[in-house]
Amino acid sequence: MGKLFRRRDAFHLEGECQQRTEAELAALDRKAADAAFRAGQKALYEAVLRPEGFLRWKGAAFVRRGPEDWLEVIELQKERYGTRTFTVNCMAAPLFLPGAEPDMTFGERLGVLAVGRDVWWDFTAGAAEGSFRNVGEALRRFGLPWFESRRGDGYRKALLREGDLPWAKAWLAALSARGTDIQAERETIRENCERLRLPKSLLKETER
Repeated sequence: MGKLFRRRDAFHLEGECQQRTEAELAALDRKAADAAFRAGQKALYEAVLRPEGFLRWKGAAFVRRGPEDWLEVIELQKERYGTRTFTVNCMAAPLFLPGAEPDMTFGERLGVLAVGRDVWWDFTAGAAEGSFRNVGEALRRFGLPWFESRRGDGYRKALLREGDLPWAKAWLAALSARGTDIQAERETIRENCERLRLPKSLLKETER
């Protein structure tokens, strides 16, 4: 545990914005900020996410299909009240479970992984470039390894830690049943890919 916190302490945040005053909110150039967000999102995708196999999904979310048929999602979530800040969600869901939905029930905030607490980054025109650069570094050091740590037996161990929660028990049961009916699994994966409107290339991995 000590080693983990030394890694967190070594990470330098750039672009964090905890809150804005009413005067600051009134002075925001929202149009310029939104343009800066789009540019930062594109740069992040090209520099960090695309090389790691992530594809554009919906809104500001990116997905890839893990080697064990888990859907891995990185979502840039804007603050809902217009402060022009965003946080980053890392989520996973089993594509082999009927009706599976990726959400923060089985996920973690990037800030928590990097520095042990939730972080919201500023995407106003003057701050966005530094914020997205910081997010890219945090993803490389903490977000991507979070997904990788759950592969193999990691997902099972993480689900066991959720105790008797009904959703965790259902996911564990689906995980334990893997391999008993390959054709049914493929059909479930196909249905989930179509229902979630995932990139078609993720579905093609089932057909190989």
